[in-house]
Amino acid sequence: MNLASVLEEARRHHAGGDLARADALYREVLAAVPQQPDALHLSGILALQQQRIDDAVQRIGAAAAVQPGNADVQSNLGVALRAAGREADAAQAFRRALDANPRHPNAGYNLAVAQRNLGDLAGAIASMRAAVALQPESAERHRDLAGLLLEAGRHAEALAPCDECLAREPGDRLAISYKAMALEQCGDAAAASALKAMDRVVREMPLPVPAPWRERTALCADLAAWVRSHPSLMEQPRDRATTHGRQTGGLLDAGDDGAEPRALRGLIDAAVTAYLDALPSDPAHPWLALRPPRWELTAWGVVLDDQGYQAPHNHPAGWVSGVFYLSLPAAIRADDDAHEGWIEFGRPPDEIPAPRAPDVRLFLPRVGTMFLFPSYLHHRTIPFRSADKRVSIAFDALPVWG
Repeated sequence: MNLASVLEEARRHHAGGDLARADALYREVLAAVPQQPDALHLSGILALQQQRIDDAVQRIGAAAAVQPGNADVQSNLGVALRAAGREADAAQAFRRALDANPRHPNAGYNLAVAQRNLGDLAGAIASMRAAVALQPESAERHRDLAGLLLEAGRHAEALAPCDECLAREPGDRLAISYKAMALEQCGDAAAASALKAMDRVVREMPLPVPAPWRERTALCADLAAWVRSHPSLMEQPRDRATTHGRQTGGLLDAGDDGAEPRALRGLIDAAVTAYLDALPSDPAHPWLALRPPRWELTAWGVVLDDQGYQAPHNHPAGWVSGVFYLSLPAAIRADDDAHEGWIEFGRPPDEIPAPRAPDVRLFLPRVGTMFLFPSYLHHRTIPFRSADKRVSIAFDALPVWG
């Protein structure tokens, strides 16, 4: 057996996406030479791609034991350890990668993320500055430095990296939101308001009614029942904004071609098109100056229970985001000064200190209505008290520029 040829064939299958065949070939190599470092390393990366986290840690860790001075192996070990929830161990692996190669393209950035997750904001900022110096052309590096500075309450310092990001990646949604927060907390309310542009870009419209439905009431009732019985509905998914409620997975996933997903795709696409067509063009605004020629849609359902809410968040992968309401408790009403169950725009996420009160807009949700807004804009649900469910569908239009 020519192990070099087998390993090369495994690499080709791996790069081509045939992970099952690649894994079988990696195993063939390891059966012959259990400590073969490339097979250990690459099969560990494959395991990580398949979400077999324990296997990934074991295999890449074994590769690191054989080649402790290999920066790529140490960096990928850090990624696997983070996926396993071992953030402190991951940070150590990233440090070992930097010891082996101080100019490693990813280790410094990943170390900054680990330090941030471990509560060491000062260390994270220092590591991210080093990552920016190493790759000054990277819009992402500048943007994430701005985010760390904001979390540390260093609002004025965050402005420059925001501008550096937007110079390289016009329309970057996180950079827009970061810059608006920084301006607001620096006391430049006019500039922050112009960038948030809430009075220009938050639109409410009636929910389109696609065939075969004829009435909006029946459409909402059927979609609400579909969401509440959807097999992917789960309690407070990890890393989501939903609290005291449930959220589905993707409602438009490939292979789901029933009446509800077809209707959902059609009505969202029609709404996004109408929304973008109605917006003014503004060359001075980084989001309004651009419009993607095409987009892909993703959508998910949210069922909030008593005292349910969604924390302030945005959808930076999207270009346009939206939400529409299928069922609402009677407790959510126009004459409520506490605005229970309303949607609010413009409040920073909880991890960003905001000593200056942010400018916000509040809107009353109504069954059969839809709100559309730029994906950079933070929004939240005000908690409400009711035994009845608040059922909605949220969505993103993901930009396709090519």
